[in-house]
Amino acid sequence: MWIDAIVPRHSPLHTEDVGLAFRWFGQVWLEALRIHARRGDLDDRRLRLAEPVPGRRAADRPFFCFADVGHGEVLHGDRKIVGVSQRRTRHWTRLQALAVWSWDPVEIDNLVDAALGSLSTDARPRADLGAPPHQAAEVRAGFAPDHPAPDPDAVIDTVLQRLPTVAAAARASGDANQRM
Repeated sequence: MWIDAIVPRHSPLHTEDVGLAFRWFGQVWLEALRIHARRGDLDDRRLRLAEPVPGRRAADRPFFCFADVGHGEVLHGDRKIVGVSQRRTRHWTRLQALAVWSWDPVEIDNLVDAALGSLSTDARPRADLGAPPHQAAEVRAGFAPDHPAPDPDAVIDTVLQRLPTVAAAARASGDANQRM
């Protein structure tokens, strides 16, 4: 499931700190997941925002973005459930969140192999094309098979209901006349 949020530069939700920019969006996801986890059998105390290690270089990061954690991302135990990225211009920030309920490494590897195979007609190893072999199996993403996941549609509905509106964000900043 994928949800994007556009935050104009002059919004009270906007920050120049790229790490903090994710926090409010991840918090919305975390609250929605906790609400629906309590209604099922999922232990909502294992849901948390990620605490990434500062100062990691992009070259040191894994091939699959879900193999690493960043600011504002939501974890259930040691498994990433919601990943967040952002794109910025001088006028706005677009936050993109992807929730993964299950992670099938065999299917992911097959998709990566097919995509990489379309880039090259020779039989070069995946690593030569930029993908380490079988890394998808090492990724801890999605809810564990022994932990029942909340209803994805209900979670999405709650996330959408809890996303700040223009008027609510202006009220929260103390300036109801602020242009968003």
